[in-house]
Amino acid sequence: MSEAAAPTALARAGASDAHVWRLGAPLAAIVALAALLNAHFGTATDVSWLITLAERVLDGQTPYVDFIEANPPASILLYLAPVAAARLFHFAPELTVALFGFAAAGASLALCAHILGGARLAERVGSSSLLVAAAVLLLLPGRTFNQRDAIAVMAMLPFLCVLAARAARAPISQVAAILAGVAVGVMAAIKPHYLLSAAAPALFVAWRIGPRALLVGVELYAAAAVAALYALGVAVFFPAFLASTLPMVAAVYVPVRNSAPFMLLHPCTIAWYLLTLCLICVEQRRWREPLVALPALASLGALATYFIQGKAWTYHAFPALALMILALGLAVGPRLRQPASAAVLLAPCVATACAGLSDAPSLIVAALAAVALALVALAASSWLGRTRPSWRERHFHLVGAAAGAASGLAFALLAFGHEQPALAKALAALAPHPTVLAISGDLGVGHPLVRNAGGVWVQSVSSLWITEGARKLMRERPHDEALNVRLAPYLRLDRDMLFADIARAHPDAILITEGGAGFVDLARSDPAVGAALQAYREIASDHDPVSETKLFARRDLIVASTPIDASESR
Repeated sequence: MSEAAAPTALARAGASDAHVWRLGAPLAAIVALAALLNAHFGTATDVSWLITLAERVLDGQTPYVDFIEANPPASILLYLAPVAAARLFHFAPELTVALFGFAAAGASLALCAHILGGARLAERVGSSSLLVAAAVLLLLPGRTFNQRDAIAVMAMLPFLCVLAARAARAPISQVAAILAGVAVGVMAAIKPHYLLSAAAPALFVAWRIGPRALLVGVELYAAAAVAALYALGVAVFFPAFLASTLPMVAAVYVPVRNSAPFMLLHPCTIAWYLLTLCLICVEQRRWREPLVALPALASLGALATYFIQGKAWTYHAFPALALMILALGLAVGPRLRQPASAAVLLAPCVATACAGLSDAPSLIVAALAAVALALVALAASSWLGRTRPSWRERHFHLVGAAAGAASGLAFALLAFGHEQPALAKALAALAPHPTVLAISGDLGVGHPLVRNAGGVWVQSVSSLWITEGARKLMRERPHDEALNVRLAPYLRLDRDMLFADIARAHPDAILITEGGAGFVDLARSDPAVGAALQAYREIASDHDPVSETKLFARRDLIVASTPIDASESR
């Protein structure tokens, strides 16, 4: 190397190191904050229950025979490997499942980077978009981290990158395309509803380049092969799911849904409206740009899935919110000055921390934090920049600030949760590893409470969701005799399983909720269940004003000299 070329090479090396530092430092901060929040929030409700089911499968129990689960087998199989690893290395399953979530997010982002780099689209995406994607996958889920819906988004992103490469008619590795197709096939196995999220962007690309050009890609066939193999596997290895559980789910679970006006005005939907409005303000006539249009259309498909499910659970809205925030990051990020970009990215992160670590009302605290930091971003872009920003730049900064605030609201909604310290303390003090079941229609009553308290779940179901769904449908149609006749066998099945579980396990503690289905009255009015409950006494309550849950313990386990304070606030 000549002496003249040496300074140039050194300058390039220094610029590369500076770029790595600018990218690596905030990425490391996002991962660290995600780890802290995950430790603070603990395991999500559904994930905790599915960990329990994975343990039962490893113990030799047969799904949908020895226990009943509303979700298809992929929901259990998804967590089977990390739970098996926990047993192999003597770790807590919650730890290995959390590591699995971080590894899945990292693999998704790495595959996306590989696809975009090979297609020469990485420069157009920009490093700030990678940080947005990392924050979306690791921070946005809040209390619902590692939920199947969050894993589905991780599986979706490489497929969107492949579609972006196809739309640009750019080169793409066949191996990468197959991996992306396999991932989206796994997504379809987790929840078939999310095929809408894949179909919408695929149709957009077919419109741009023609159906024939899209159909030559191997990713669609890889996805179809995975979906077909999964369907065959369910039929062969889980016949009970198709024969008994699926009809029951169709009868008492699927029809239970909120009204259209309620779904349209739900806070999660409102947050999606705000994010979409920000994207429209940024893109205006540039909505055909694939790198932005593809995640936005996938978000629209995910919103349709959210409405189809109709439950209004926040984690069901996660894919729609996550993909729209990603579209915004791809649209706004590359156009913002560096100080503004950093502050706008920081806003939803800090909002998440506020929502998760503060006391009520956390939503207000998070929203105020997001707005305040977004305004700091706007000021930083004007005051810290070398030149005064133009009107167009100010427009992007303002929209970026609004997007940061809307993202903060979305983060806060997913971080909001229900605590049960009184019940957890009472249950942990009852016995070293108390056996527990619940007379409740709420999955969140027993999970992750029982695992957190070191307890063992001995019930055949996660909750009395069969009774909850059937009774709700009967209340909505009180004069429909045909409905009552059709649902009566399911009510008897749930009641018989409950009594059989009490008689078989003779649990140390029972959680009973007074909710919409009147489970306290159910427990006391049923002769068999009522007689079994004579051996139990109430020791704690969460004092929830809407749906109170009480903890009953076996009388022979209660030590009179050391009473448990049941009045502890939650």
